[in-house]
Amino acid sequence: MNIKMELADLVGLYLRNTVVLTGRLSSRMITAFQQLFHIDETLQYDYLRDRGIGYAKTRRYPKAVAMLKQLHKLKPKDGEVALYLGISQLKLGNESEGVRLLDIARDAFPDNPRIRGILGIAYVQAEAHQQALPFLQEAAKAKPKDPQILQRFGNSLLKCGQAELAVKILQRAHDLAPDDARLLRQLDYARHAADGSPLPDVVATAPEVAVADAPGVADAPAAAVDKEAMLSEVLHKQQAAAAHLKQAAAQRLRKESPTAATEDSQSVAAHAENRSTPAV
Repeated sequence: MNIKMELADLVGLYLRNTVVLTGRLSSRMITAFQQLFHIDETLQYDYLRDRGIGYAKTRRYPKAVAMLKQLHKLKPKDGEVALYLGISQLKLGNESEGVRLLDIARDAFPDNPRIRGILGIAYVQAEAHQQALPFLQEAAKAKPKDPQILQRFGNSLLKCGQAELAVKILQRAHDLAPDDARLLRQLDYARHAADGSPLPDVVATAPEVAVADAPGVADAPAAAVDKEAMLSEVLHKQQAAAAHLKQAAAQRLRKESPTAATEDSQSVAAHAENRSTPAV
């Protein structure tokens, strides 16, 4: 087996081989010593497989692709290699190849709920909502009180044109998480889509939450949009408070000292305007 690897991985492979073969030492010490520097192909594959999947789980996608691609050529039916190679390809922008690999993983794990849950999120990440639906439906049945799973399921239903069912699923999610503003906006959008009324200008999509077994499937741009909206809301509230403070101070000064009202109210107004500008 001729697999390219970095020096650290090579050292780790020999260390694991040493540990395995140490247990085989017997009276035939010379034979065992010779075997110490001959690495079994199965051991090599298993070690590199663990390393490649580990790279994908820790978001080192280029390294994961470099290693898992070679292993996938050796054993194209290894579903877990195909799964994490597919996720890594998606994260690097290779959507068509990523979806092809996910299809291999899907066929390899027809009854594994953990893998199928990861597949559902990965298909959503690739905007392949039609393929994601059966996996998200399974996840929603397995965890009917998880608002994030319900939100992802409702979002994919909405993207597939099933607005009425999306409203029901998103309503269940909203009942479980009534303080989630993004979920509320998405539910409002789904209601408009279901009854045919004019749609809101902005739609908040469901957050893509990384799973413990496949971190990195999260959607970072959505978080950036939320931060910008939050800062805008804070600025609006501070400006409103400053205007109220300015008006109240002017009224109080007119009552107390009409002659100094103009000068003091300008000073208070300037102070209030400074408070209205949030620090970045």
